Amino acid sequence: MLLKKVVTRGLGIFLLVGAVTVARGQESSFGQVRQHYLGLDDGLLNRRVNNTAYDQRHLLWLATESGLARYDGYEASPFSHFPQRFKGEFRASPDGTLIALPKGLGDSIEIFDPTLLEASGARLTETLEGEFGGAVFSRAGRVFFVCGDGIFAFRRGDRPQRYHTLEAFAQRGDRLIYADSTHYLLYQELGHQLVHHSPAGTKVIPLPFTEPYDLLHLDRGDRIWISGGGKLYHVATGTATPVLHPGLPTGLPVNYASEDEHHRLMLGNLGETSLRFHDLVMLENGQTYSMDWILKRENRILTITGSDFRRDIHLNTHGGLIVLSFFRQEVQRFRNYLYRQVKPGQFGEVMRGFAADDEGNVYANKDSRTPHWFRVGPDGQDVDTLLMRDNSGAVANQFGCGSELINYRGDIYGMSCFRGEVDTGHVYRYRPRTDEWKRWAMPDPNQVTRWIIPGRTDDELLVVTEHSKNHTEGKLYYFYPDRDVFLPVLPAGPETHIAGWARRVVKDSSRQCYWLGSIGGLYRFDYLTERLHNYHFDQGRQVTISDILVRSNGQLLLGTIGAGLYSFNPETEVFRHAGGIMEEGSPDYDPKKFLYLPSNDIAGLRLAAGGELLIATFNGLVIHWDGKQSVFTTAHGLPSNEFNTPALFYNPTDARWYAGGINGFTSFKVEDLLPKPSPFRPVLLRYRVLDERVGYESVHPITREQEAGLVIDPSVVYFTLEYTIPDLFAPGDRLYQTRLVGYDPDWHPMETANAVRYTRLPPGRYTFQLRAIDGFGRESGEIVSLPITVLKPWYNQAWFYLLLILTAIGAFYQWQENRIRQMRKVFEHKRQLQNLELRAIRQQMNPHFISNAMNAIREFIRNTKDVETATGYLTDFARLMRLFLESSRKQFIPIGEEIDMLRRYVGLEQLRFPGKFDFELYVDPELDLEMDEVPSLLLQPIVENAINHGLGPIQEGGKLWLRFELRDALEEVIVCTITDNGVGRKAAGAAQLGREHVSRATQILEDRRRLLREHESVTVSYQTEDLYPDREHTGTRVTIHIAGNEED
Repeated sequence: MLLKKVVTRGLGIFLLVGAVTVARGQESSFGQVRQHYLGLDDGLLNRRVNNTAYDQRHLLWLATESGLARYDGYEASPFSHFPQRFKGEFRASPDGTLIALPKGLGDSIEIFDPTLLEASGARLTETLEGEFGGAVFSRAGRVFFVCGDGIFAFRRGDRPQRYHTLEAFAQRGDRLIYADSTHYLLYQELGHQLVHHSPAGTKVIPLPFTEPYDLLHLDRGDRIWISGGGKLYHVATGTATPVLHPGLPTGLPVNYASEDEHHRLMLGNLGETSLRFHDLVMLENGQTYSMDWILKRENRILTITGSDFRRDIHLNTHGGLIVLSFFRQEVQRFRNYLYRQVKPGQFGEVMRGFAADDEGNVYANKDSRTPHWFRVGPDGQDVDTLLMRDNSGAVANQFGCGSELINYRGDIYGMSCFRGEVDTGHVYRYRPRTDEWKRWAMPDPNQVTRWIIPGRTDDELLVVTEHSKNHTEGKLYYFYPDRDVFLPVLPAGPETHIAGWARRVVKDSSRQCYWLGSIGGLYRFDYLTERLHNYHFDQGRQVTISDILVRSNGQLLLGTIGAGLYSFNPETEVFRHAGGIMEEGSPDYDPKKFLYLPSNDIAGLRLAAGGELLIATFNGLVIHWDGKQSVFTTAHGLPSNEFNTPALFYNPTDARWYAGGINGFTSFKVEDLLPKPSPFRPVLLRYRVLDERVGYESVHPITREQEAGLVIDPSVVYFTLEYTIPDLFAPGDRLYQTRLVGYDPDWHPMETANAVRYTRLPPGRYTFQLRAIDGFGRESGEIVSLPITVLKPWYNQAWFYLLLILTAIGAFYQWQENRIRQMRKVFEHKRQLQNLELRAIRQQMNPHFISNAMNAIREFIRNTKDVETATGYLTDFARLMRLFLESSRKQFIPIGEEIDMLRRYVGLEQLRFPGKFDFELYVDPELDLEMDEVPSLLLQPIVENAINHGLGPIQEGGKLWLRFELRDALEEVIVCTITDNGVGRKAAGAAQLGREHVSRATQILEDRRRLLREHESVTVSYQTEDLYPDREHTGTRVTIHIAGNEED
């Protein structure tokens, strides 16, 4: 027996080659065996595996000594944080949960939900009374148990359901061996007997020994197996008598049994103290097979499980889990012909083309100096060799320089040539009906035949040649076999010859032309006008066209040597890169329009009946369908990876494709290349998240709740989805294809990686989709979907926009309120100011003042007769009135105008009171009389007050001083001092008592000062004091400071 070890991603794989030895002369047919091992290095927390079970998604759960672990085909993930240990018999139930029957815990069971990853416990007899007689699993996975006089089925979240009623109550020592809805097998210690119930009735079977039993088992065929007293018995269906059955080869008692779903029964001896298997056999279809070969590999086995022992056997051991997988030879995809062992870099038989006759025989020619054609029978099995002959019947001395063969009127036409100083091209015909050959020589020297194809009419063929010496003057000929005539075609331009070897020629009847692919590029020959065109790639680069496929939409698909796959639009004459070796991110990359290929060297292109595209490359055979593709190489049975000619041919007789390579040729059926439906559904396992708020990657299992949809916070830098197709122990690679609807334009190419990462995904709603191909190349029929919502940042969410809008509305409303309030305040200020100005004007334009001033001027004219002086007084009076009116319309006036107004006013008052007081005016030269401004109508009421109330009561000797000074040039403080030597404030106040007229100059000044401070950013302060405090007539000094604020 040969042993080969392969290690894949921490998973030990042992390959057993050869037949397994069989006890009693029997031979097993397990075939090829692969051994898989799972232990501590694979993620188990404890190497002791008590039992295993698959959940409904076919993920494997291992009940270890330290708790549960899940194996997904890549790693074992522990789920050991539950108090339940799941150490007993462990099965999957019909409701999808996993249930364990712990040993030594009486009527307690442990339950695990693998979709929610939740564990719980339950007592079977919590609502029942009577003796508990044990619990078992039915073959469907339901838990049945005995309590009192009944056999019940456990129902999660509900009361147990009674299925059977016993004739007597269960006693201590009784034990349920098996039960389901229609059967049960119960051991009764009193009487040392079995009670077996089935739809056929109930029977009592006494045990055929007095010793305690070693094993009791009811198999799927309703046979009862009894072991005890060192012997093995079975009770056949419909009988009640135990029959002796051959025991184990070692003679040890049978104390262990395990059965798969196909009635294969493992029987063995497990040492009670050593906990090792000492013997093991398998019963199948009346045959006994020794499984000693298993024990030679591992005998520290705790339990043996499996649904099909011919497919896989799970050995749950002290040292981990060992899975033995058995693989039978698949249907042979490829039939290889003329294959032989060659050294690397060497060629075998290089094939050029194929054709089939009317009987379904397939003919193949090759590129060599031997004059051979080959023929495969209609059954696609046998190959015979045909010797090419000339017209005399002699074997031809030829070189196989042609390409495709054709069936023309039931005859097979092909090409060859003779090499010498002058090369000669030939056309050959083989007639299968009479086994006759005929040969025609080309009319021109050095024109070697490269392609032959049906012509414009039924009686002609089109032959394409290459000039074997200069390779630039290839020609076209119409060939008439019935008349043995070649007519050369003289193209009408723009091209006159074909450059290089015409590797492929196809007829395009819809355009009434032929398309030719050669080393010189793509040619179009319009056979009605006989015009020949040559199309070049971008920038005139020369690309060898190896094959041409006319698609249903009229466009051409072109295979090239070295440049990959291209499409060509004959209407626009535009080439587009459509496939090859292309790294993602290239400007040409578009998953909807670009095919990933294993090589840029394309040999052949064909379209199968089902729409599948076959592409023969220099590095494997590609089949592309429904946006998916598979690549086949020598690893899959091809004779070679390289296909270097467009030799792809479909034979409808045997429904097989034939492809020629560099080491013979092969045949296959398209359906054998397409993946078969997989029995497995892809499973989403977990997702990893890097949240910038957390700072490290966190891992979260995907439970049934998450399958309803993932919500990704805006602070997530990236998240990774991990998945599997639970063909856990298959020999080949598992392949996955994903797309994110709403983000990815199309499906990503198939890849082996079982994870995909998305970084800084824009906010929105997406749907992640997954499909897979299992390790046997079978495609999952179902697409797994997962809704994903990426939240917007808080500042981009609707509630924030609403809050922002409401805040803006509130702010605008507040601004509008403030604006209205300010406008009202300004309006009120202006109104108050206008009132003050009006009061000031009234003060200044007092009727008494006007009347008195006019009377004074009149008396002056009458007494002095000085008309010129009187005219000056009248001018001053008019000027003063005009200044009063102009100042009332301004908030501020230049200080020069204020001084002029006050000077004229005082002059008129002096005319009223001749000789009563003198007037002295001082103006600081630092003042700019035109630029420095003071509030209008501010000082006149104070001056009037000084004249009327201070100087008015005295008869003579009065004096009035006005001073204007710039106190602080930097702070722009103007000081105005109004001084009189009159009676003083006290005497003036006493004189006003009892009169209706009260001077309002001080009140007007105070109101103007307040309004100017609040609204005009001007500070006005004043001080009133006695000039001579110690005299009777104290006089008065009023000092006014006018200052602008710093911001102005």
